[in-house]
Amino acid sequence: MTADGRDDSGDRTLSAISPHLALLFAFSENASAYASMGTSFQTPTTTELINRPPPAGTLCCQGGFNSDLEPQRALNFEVGVKGRSSDRVRYEAALYQMRVRDALVPFQLPDGEGREFFRNAGETLHRGLEMGVTTVLTRSILLETAYTYSSFSFIDDGIATSDFEDNVVPGVPPHHLIARLRVQPHAAISLEIENEYTDQFFANDANTASASAVNLVDARVLVTQNVAGLSVRPFLAVNNLFDRSYSSSVVINAAGGRYYEPAPGRNLYLGAAIRFGGW
Repeated sequence: MTADGRDDSGDRTLSAISPHLALLFAFSENASAYASMGTSFQTPTTTELINRPPPAGTLCCQGGFNSDLEPQRALNFEVGVKGRSSDRVRYEAALYQMRVRDALVPFQLPDGEGREFFRNAGETLHRGLEMGVTTVLTRSILLETAYTYSSFSFIDDGIATSDFEDNVVPGVPPHHLIARLRVQPHAAISLEIENEYTDQFFANDANTASASAVNLVDARVLVTQNVAGLSVRPFLAVNNLFDRSYSSSVVINAAGGRYYEPAPGRNLYLGAAIRFGGW
């Protein structure tokens, strides 16, 4: 019972069977291919259920769970390869497609007291490519790269008063690339530098606002020492090495155009890990 005398209690039971089928074919000890098909069932979290949007013309906000919010369901297909071409190169790549019904989409309202609400889109189509390569350049130099291509779009936006069909689903950059170089000039010292590129992406369903692309470089130095039977690993790291201005996060479908949350500029941090035995 709430302070105003209302009882906002309630319950919901959400269940489903999610079958999955996968096949794996090994070309050799060093290479294989796979294919999979399955379904997924994602129930709304309490964070997504807790705020119930007010009916048109009424003040915010009603108590109780959002009883109109349905679970998200998807049909997934994926094919991929993985393996190594030598002792120095490991690789993997995958293509996937997901058709998602009742996708959970966040939004805000001008008079919603800054709260984030959720609704169900009718149907969305997700297609993408993921690739990763790890290369041992020398005994002391390792290069890791990962690339993701994403193409997410609305088939049915689920809103009778809007027409966002064929628009891009917000919050998902079409291109994302990470490259990490690790150098170990001494057994006790490791140097790492990481470059991360995130492509421009939309911030709302209407595709009228977007977050700019950004390329960030981070660096880290780690030192490993054995002290009294303990492995001690202090490190020094610099984030955003070139002091780029960018948004650390984006509020999807924010009210009043308040989509962007600023990120810190160049920043330095220190830390240490302590472990019994070897690493």
